[in-house]
Amino acid sequence: MTLAAVSDAGPLIHLAEIDSIELLAAFDTFLVPEIVYQEVEVGGVPDGLADLSYELVEADESQVGAEELDAGERAAIAVAEERGIVLLTDDLAAREAASDAGVEVHGSIGVIALGYDAPLDQAVETLGEYF
Repeated sequence: MTLAAVSDAGPLIHLAEIDSIELLAAFDTFLVPEIVYQEVEVGGVPDGLADLSYELVEADESQVGAEELDAGERAAIAVAEERGIVLLTDDLAAREAASDAGVEVHGSIGVIALGYDAPLDQAVETLGEYF
């Protein structure tokens, strides 16, 4: 089974904050919209991102009509919907918009669970060690 995902800025930042960005390597295909990369670049590209295998992709965020979302969130949703892949986001409004569009959504905690091949409650416990 091939796992493919696209991320908005949230999981990239949050996983880096807890020194767990390498868990994104659990995805066989990992995409980052160019606008998301630019958003992350403003705060400094997280350590470890360069070590991941990922592809920068162009996205037409205007396809997603949720004006309450930023351009990166809309771009990530557009890529997920277009390619039929998982969206990684920690933003509630983005999760709802993606779900409404029929896109499977997971957040940072889901990535931790997948990366450690652990139950969700163990992933929450791992995350709690950092806060």
